[in-house]
Amino acid sequence: MKKISFLLALILLVCTSQMFAQQITSSDKSAEHKAPNELAKDAVQKLQTLVGITDDAYEKAYPIFLEYYTVREKVFLQNEKTINKIDAAKEYSKLIANRDAALKEILSEKEMEVFKVNVEKSLFNYKQK
Repeated sequence: MKKISFLLALILLVCTSQMFAQQITSSDKSAEHKAPNELAKDAVQKLQTLVGITDDAYEKAYPIFLEYYTVREKVFLQNEKTINKIDAAKEYSKLIANRDAALKEILSEKEMEVFKVNVEKSLFNYKQK
């Protein structure tokens, strides 16, 4: 009887821990797999909060980030299909350079510095689909 009780408790423990692990994994994935428009909105909000940009700059920055995240997602999906990871790294570098060039047109030098130091690192918290 003790063996059966022990086995039942062990099975219950294993099943419960697997369910919790699946719930944690699924909630992490929902945060990771945001659409490009959601990522762009998050990025612009961080830019407004941490840099303090004007409403006009906010409206101009959203399309920049939307294009950045849309193309980044396409590159990511292409990268999963190919073996050559060096090309993907070059594409990501071009994307960042294009994004930064567009942002320099709407942000001052000081705002751009704050963006590069405080905001840019937080933009890569999400993995693409």
